[in-house]
Amino acid sequence: MKALTATQVARQFSRVLDSLEQGGEEVVVLRNNQPVARLVPGAARMTVLEALADLEYGAFRASDPGQRHRRLSALAGLSRAR
Repeated sequence: MKALTATQVARQFSRVLDSLEQGGEEVVVLRNNQPVARLVPGAARMTVLEALADLEYGAFRASDPGQRHRRLSALAGLSRAR
């Protein structure tokens, strides 16, 4: 966990955001040496291909054949829409 003053955060805001995004380390913002805020990294992002891969994997795992068919049909519809 990194601690920065409010002034440091204001002056280097873009760098602080880059650090959060790349390093994933939480930043505590201090004012008069007292913590006033925490900046935490956002949730990890997923690409469209990763999301589709999850859907496809779920389709093959489905125990109900009807559900498997509906999921595979949805995937086929998405690929045709491109």
